[in-house]
Amino acid sequence: VTCATDRDCADWLAALRLLIRSQNSRRHLNDDAQRRRQERQQRRQRSVSLSSQQLPSIRIGACLLVLTVRGDVLVSDDCDDSDTQIGEEVDDNIIDNSDVSVSRRHWRRVGGHFMQLCGSRSVLWALTGDGRPFVYAPESGESNEIVDRQVCCAYEYQHWRPLSGYTDRGFLHHSPPNEQAAAAAVAGNAASWSDALPKEALIGAGCEANWVWETDWAVRISAEDTDEHGWQYAKELKGPYSKTKRWNTGLRRRKWSRTYVVLDAGPWLAVPGTVALKQVSLAPDSSVAYAVAYNGQLLHRAGFDADSNPAGDRWSLIACEVPLISCSAGSGWRLYAIGADGRCYSRLGLSADQPLGCSWSIVGLPDDGAKLTQVSADGRELWAVDESGCLYRRRNVQPRDFPDGTDWELVCRGVASVSVGAGRVCAVLLEGRDLALRSGMCSQESPCGTGWNRGLAGLCQSACVRGMAARR
Repeated sequence: VTCATDRDCADWLAALRLLIRSQNSRRHLNDDAQRRRQERQQRRQRSVSLSSQQLPSIRIGACLLVLTVRGDVLVSDDCDDSDTQIGEEVDDNIIDNSDVSVSRRHWRRVGGHFMQLCGSRSVLWALTGDGRPFVYAPESGESNEIVDRQVCCAYEYQHWRPLSGYTDRGFLHHSPPNEQAAAAAVAGNAASWSDALPKEALIGAGCEANWVWETDWAVRISAEDTDEHGWQYAKELKGPYSKTKRWNTGLRRRKWSRTYVVLDAGPWLAVPGTVALKQVSLAPDSSVAYAVAYNGQLLHRAGFDADSNPAGDRWSLIACEVPLISCSAGSGWRLYAIGADGRCYSRLGLSADQPLGCSWSIVGLPDDGAKLTQVSADGRELWAVDESGCLYRRRNVQPRDFPDGTDWELVCRGVASVSVGAGRVCAVLLEGRDLALRSGMCSQESPCGTGWNRGLAGLCQSACVRGMAARR
């Protein structure tokens, strides 16, 4: 009989623990692999189910398009100006859409799940959450699978306590110092969990039914603004945050993210290309297509033809010294863009023979110095929204003699986004995410309009009127 020493026993126990741990890890990996196989199978089944659904088509050129906060495409082609033919000019003296009631319109859903829409008189494009473009193609007679990747994010907060160090224990007993911080904490329930609690509860309650997780939860780690564990430190909840821990930084947070896939189907065809797009803009007359990439570059779609090739062939780069965040193509070969500095720029020298243009002209900032974030233009109007939700209209725009106008005029506040086209102005309001059509617009007396015709309360992410027929 061999008597084992204490060291031998310790080594044997360590080896046994390692064996048990490896078996548990292998079992966990097998469970994850099985779960992912089940999710892929469910995804294929949902894709087949969605593809078999018969969804209504869009009357491009005679409809109002709305993208909901859930990513659904809503269409209203109730047209009280049905006698107006596509391509007719707008009367210079009166442009009044006060009789168009948003609340009385009939809305229907069209298959697809996207983050941005842009239409023209005969073409409709859309972008998914990961920046992949699609073109509406009902003539194909097919309902294709659309995979939209979204990222769910949440912050984990902890505060420092003398005996236990950084902990989330008792965190919710302290009221956030301002409404913005309170909304951030409540939106993701970010302050109520730690590493030991399941993070699946963080997915938004309004998420679509046809979705599956694609990745696991992961901490965002950046050498620029987080430490090696992803933490950011601050004195109070409203910040500012930095990656450096100091004696008086009693609060820390880190960002968790997880990718999920939303599954849908509709008569959409993927546009070839590998560039992730942030925004796309089609001229109202369907003559040209431009886009802003996530890296701030401005792109032109070469080979684009509304009749024969609405998806185009390739992207061509338009040089710009300032990274861009928004662009809008107007009729008559006009192109406007918003830079990261908040200024509005106009592209000069555009034509059918030279769709890339030759140089940039600075349109400028509003008189109060507000930084613009979004622009929308057609052949006669130029509107923009700034970072605080103020809506501006460009005065004295003359398509032939002075297309950039003279100065910015403040219209109203509380606007999230704006779309201009065919004598109409459509916006999504910050309060309630309502859809709003501008009413009382007269080119002589009140070119900015007199009020909003509201509807679809709490549903809208963005809207597009650029493809609607011109009104007399």
